[in-house]
Amino acid sequence: MAKAFRVRDPAAFDIPEIREFVERALASNKLIRDVPAALRELKELADRPDLGLFLAGDMDKQEWTGMLFAQASASAFNTACVVIHFFNDGDSDDRGALVRALDSFARETGHDTIVGIDTNDKPRAFGKLFASLGAPEYGGQVFIFDMKESLL
Repeated sequence: MAKAFRVRDPAAFDIPEIREFVERALASNKLIRDVPAALRELKELADRPDLGLFLAGDMDKQEWTGMLFAQASASAFNTACVVIHFFNDGDSDDRGALVRALDSFARETGHDTIVGIDTNDKPRAFGKLFASLGAPEYGGQVFIFDMKESLL
């Protein structure tokens, strides 16, 4: 069975295999325009208890296949655990390890609701991804406005 490991030590990003994998995972997110800046931010925030960064793979071989980044919200405006980024190059076991890590993280931080944004516009796949945590409930759509195209 695959395992997911929580990254809490900023020094983990100094390990080339971890740094290179996380850079590749971050580059897959269309909302991240500056991967090195996002990596620096993860490194600065890694030890925060409300943030969960998990890697799936083989720690002994330093072979990584999946990454999950989530935040346990403390705001009255959002009482859920928010999936900020999910990336999996591995198989269904690796994906399952990340989803189980998300489940544990959410529950440990007092949450019973998961929220995610499907930026890849694949609603069926996205709904299926986390369906083991609960029935997916459609909550609207996300629009991304590129202000470089502004008419103002």
